[in-house]
Amino acid sequence: MLILSLVVFSCVGQSRGKGGDKILGFDSLLKLKGSVVSGYVINTNTKEIIAAVNQEYRMTPASLSKIFTSSAALNLLGPNYKFTTGISISSDNISDGILKGDVIITGGGDPTLGSKYFAGTHPDSIFLKILLSLKKSGIKTVSGDLILVSDYFSKPAYPSLRLWEDMSNYYGAPPSGLSFMDNTFTVSLESPSKPGILCKVTEITPDCGITFDCRVIASLSQKDSAYIYGAPGLKEWYIDGSIPTGREEFKIKGALPYPEKVFGRLLKSFLNKNGISVDRLSFKSSKEIKRSIDIGKIDSPPLSSIVKVLNKRSINLFADHLFLAMARERGRANWDNARKVVSEFWSSSIGTNEIYLHDGSGLSPFNYCSPVDMTDALIFMSDSELSGLFKESLSISGVDGTLKRMWNTPETKGRVKGKSGYMKGVLGYAGYIKTKKNRKLTFCIIVNRFTEPVSEVRRLIEMEVEKIILEN
Repeated sequence: MLILSLVVFSCVGQSRGKGGDKILGFDSLLKLKGSVVSGYVINTNTKEIIAAVNQEYRMTPASLSKIFTSSAALNLLGPNYKFTTGISISSDNISDGILKGDVIITGGGDPTLGSKYFAGTHPDSIFLKILLSLKKSGIKTVSGDLILVSDYFSKPAYPSLRLWEDMSNYYGAPPSGLSFMDNTFTVSLESPSKPGILCKVTEITPDCGITFDCRVIASLSQKDSAYIYGAPGLKEWYIDGSIPTGREEFKIKGALPYPEKVFGRLLKSFLNKNGISVDRLSFKSSKEIKRSIDIGKIDSPPLSSIVKVLNKRSINLFADHLFLAMARERGRANWDNARKVVSEFWSSSIGTNEIYLHDGSGLSPFNYCSPVDMTDALIFMSDSELSGLFKESLSISGVDGTLKRMWNTPETKGRVKGKSGYMKGVLGYAGYIKTKKNRKLTFCIIVNRFTEPVSEVRRLIEMEVEKIILEN
């Protein structure tokens, strides 16, 4: 459901000696009227060009950007890197179970708090760790505040050049120093049995403190065409588009504007229900915390596990968290510094390149790279000590992730490990191929500006790669 209003396209001005403009293969894709096709397939070991067309064109890669982000993070942060959420108190004055001070929860940029993607990160599991830390310290009552600190990343929350229609839907949720529940809320809609009539909002979970102007109409189409529009700071958001007729409950997902507030409210309720009395909730910056005594912490799963979910499930929030975390480790955790850190990493790793990233997830339509850049990065990772961990994070054709339904015939199943990228007018695939003759290839194919159904473009890409698998 990602929408792209504008695709930026230009040609690389200088060839880097990797096949020039020679065209080999991709015949069916080149018949797509008015679209831009760019592809590159080479032998991973010998660097022999197997297929190439416009391979140095700067293309919008969509979620293929996550390959650059996740690879850089594995190298710069390390596969064992963990995000840490701090649990502390402002005073050690505890008498008869009463803490004469505050409880402080300090976010450390962990994207997995309350996430549905890991077994040990359910909200109650996170809250239980905080509860046990307080009880271990002998605390039964908090006389001060439950304070939430969420300024681990610098403002603004959103990167530049992100589309308005992406910002408030779940896949466009921005990172937070205290992200929670994948920074997602659910809106339940009820649609009338007749088309063209307005639907109504029946429930919002969790409560995120905003109201909605619902402009969604019932439609005979079975597609979900409803989008949420809003931004942090706006008290009223609106929902536009259409959903199928006659639905008692139709759910769409939005981006939590203030995840730390939802975290704090639910944590306060949990503590009160489980034997620790807390009356007040407040939110402060790290500079406002004068004293803190550590009594516990919450560690995220290791980065290698996060990257595996990130790439196989294409989780935008996780990718953008890693993008900013790399910047945090090397100065300020803002978008501009993240771009600089990641750009410098790839320049030092693969040399001259045309990689331009405005975010880590690929949501920006102004990200671009060439298939040569992508294959260079993939070969760099294949040759590195992190090769096994990185390849485990990629989807396997016909088996799992975003490639589960691609190349799933008996002859092609399991022969592609890679990543997909899609937004309106953009479709791409990149990764590794093991051919019928057991040759190892690295590939990237990106199509921009197409107006044909995405299913047709996907079919043509699948057909071209299948031919490469069977003929090499």
